[in-house]
Amino acid sequence: MNIVIEIKQHQGRFGVGYRSLSAKDGNGEYLSNDISGNNVVDFVENAIQEGIKQIIAKDASAEAFTVDLPAGIVLGAELSAILVQKFEADPLVSSLAFN
Repeated sequence: MNIVIEIKQHQGRFGVGYRSLSAKDGNGEYLSNDISGNNVVDFVENAIQEGIKQIIAKDASAEAFTVDLPAGIVLGAELSAILVQKFEADPLVSSLAFN
């Protein structure tokens, strides 16, 4: 399953700004949205969990996950390794990679 993460910065009125995060699967369907945009790592984890829920709903077998991160979002090697170990422990995730 390919998951594409997008992040957008929004300028609101009166000097208030916010960012939004969205995650889509390979078919362009939304897996998750977040307008608070506070914690990118939590959002990435949630998007993967929503992908797993999609697999369960379709009664499908394990899939390889690839998460495409937007420019400027970099997961360090240690954090990436932790997330890979966490999600590859799930029998529905055959592998996990970040781009």
